[in-house]
Amino acid sequence: MNHRIKYISHYGCKDAWRRRDNSPASDSKKDYLFEVINRCGYGVDHISRAFGSVKGQYIPSYVEKRGINTFRYFSTFGLQTNPILRVLNRWFVHIQFFFWLLFNLKKGEQIMIYHSLGYDSTFILLKKIKKLRIIGEIEEIYQDVHSYSNRVCKNEFKFIDICDDLVFPNTTLNERLNHNGRTNITVHGIYQVNNYIPASFNDGKIHVLYAGTFDPVKGGAKAAVQAAEFLSDSYHLHITGFGSEELADNLKKEIERVQPLTKAAITFHGFLNDKEFLDLMHHCTIGLCTQDPTNKLNLTSFPSKILNYMANGLVVLSGRNKAIEESRVGDIVYYYDEQTPQSMANAIMSIKSPNGEIGKERLRTLDKIFEQEIRSILKN
Repeated sequence: MNHRIKYISHYGCKDAWRRRDNSPASDSKKDYLFEVINRCGYGVDHISRAFGSVKGQYIPSYVEKRGINTFRYFSTFGLQTNPILRVLNRWFVHIQFFFWLLFNLKKGEQIMIYHSLGYDSTFILLKKIKKLRIIGEIEEIYQDVHSYSNRVCKNEFKFIDICDDLVFPNTTLNERLNHNGRTNITVHGIYQVNNYIPASFNDGKIHVLYAGTFDPVKGGAKAAVQAAEFLSDSYHLHITGFGSEELADNLKKEIERVQPLTKAAITFHGFLNDKEFLDLMHHCTIGLCTQDPTNKLNLTSFPSKILNYMANGLVVLSGRNKAIEESRVGDIVYYYDEQTPQSMANAIMSIKSPNGEIGKERLRTLDKIFEQEIRSILKN
C-alpha cells in the first residue's frame, strides 16, 4: 500500500484489560470510514488520545496492527477517583500525544482529525508549525450542549476554520460552519448492510427498539419508555444502550413506573455486546430515534442509530427536524411532530406494513457514493 494517512481521535480498544474511554457508536463509524479509505488505496495510521478506563490500572503504550491499518495508543493510568490524579493522567497522556505528533508529522502532510475539544488547541498550533493539510471530521458542536470557557469555545470554532476540507454528518452543519466554500462531504453514518435471516419472537407482537445513550441530556431513552404508556397490547418495547450505573438505574425506575400504566410490554436489556445486540435487532421491526428534535444539539447532528437500524432491516421513527429530513435517507424515515409520549405512540401505531428492504437498498447506494467522495477528497 503506497499511500497512507494519519487519523486522530479518541479511539477505544477492544481488549478488556487495555480498555480505553470511548464511544462505541463513534468507533463503529470510524471503523467503517477506515474500510472505505482502504478501498480507495490508503492505509490508515490511527493515533488515539483516549485515556484508560480500567479503574486504577496502568496501561503501557502500544501499537496494534489490523490488516493494513495501525492503531497507536499512549501510556495511561486507568480511571481515577481522585480529581488531582485524574488531571495528572490527562496531562500525562496529552504530553505523549503532542510530542509524538510534533516529531512524526511531516511538513505539509495531509491528515484527518475527528474534532475534539481535548486537542483543538494542539492542532491550531501544529497547523502553524507543520503547515498541515487538515481534513476535519466535524460530528457536532460541543458547546451547543454544555457550557465551556470562552477560550475553549473560541478554539472549537477556530479549529473548524483552519480545516482545509470538511466531513459532516449532515448538511445543516455545513451551512452553519463552512463559510468560505471549502471542499466538503456528508456522511450520515455507516452505509453497510448487515446480511441476516430475520427472526421472530413468535408472540404475534410488533417489537419496537430503542438503542442508544441513556443520557438525559439527549433524552431519547426516557422518551421512548414514556411513549410505551400509550401503546396497545400489540406492542413490545425493548430498551438497550449505554450509560453509567446511575443512569441505567434511573431508566429502570421509569420503566417500573410506566409498566403498570400500559398494556404494552417493556423489556430493559441494558448494555449488550455486538452479537446480543444484533440478535435483538433482528427480532424487531421498528427502530426509535426519540431524542428531542428541538434540542440545539439534535438540530445539528445526525443520529448514527438511524442507519444502524436501517442496516439491520428496521424501519425508523424519528422526531421531525431539518438535519434528518434533508439527509439522504430523510424521505424513507417515519416522523412524529410533537415531543410528547402520545404523539410518539400514535406515530408508532400508524406504521403499517413496514418494509426494511427499502432502507437497506438505500444504504448500498450511499456506500458507493461515499467511496467516490472520500477518494476525491483524499486526492486533493
